[in-house]
Amino acid sequence: MTRFILKNRIENPEELKSFEWEGYRFNTAESTDNHFVFTLGD
Repeated sequence: MTRFILKNRIENPEELKSFEWEGYRFNTAESTDNHFVFTLGD
């Protein structure tokens, strides 16, 4: 994720929601406004 942040020059935390790597992606159901959760699969 660090590489994603640096490569894409992420400055807004909301932009992290577009992160995907080897099946891991943002999980809307398990995340809150202040705690983003990324899980493997759907």
